[in-house]
Amino acid sequence: MSYRVELKRSASKALDAITPQDRRRILEALASLQMIPGLPAVKSWLTGTVGRIRSQNYRVIYEIDDKAKQILVLVIGHRRDVYP
Repeated sequence: MSYRVELKRSASKALDAITPQDRRRILEALASLQMIPGLPAVKSWLTGTVGRIRSQNYRVIYEIDDKAKQILVLVIGHRRDVYP
C-alpha cells in the first residue's frame, strides 16, 4: 500500500536550495519511503509517528499519518541546522 508524500512549504524551499546531486538522493529516499513508511528510524511519540531519513549530510524529518496514508515532510536541511 502506497503512502502520499507531501512537503511543507518550508521543506520544499529548502529542497530547492540543495545541490542537484543531494536533491536527487533525498527524492529517491522519499520515493522509497512511500512504499515502507515505518522502516527507517521511526519513533512513536504522543503526537504521532515521527521519523527521519539520513542522506549523507542532510536530514529529512517527517510525520506519518496512517489513517490518511500520508507522509508529511516537516524539515529538510543540513544536519548541523536540523537539530535544535
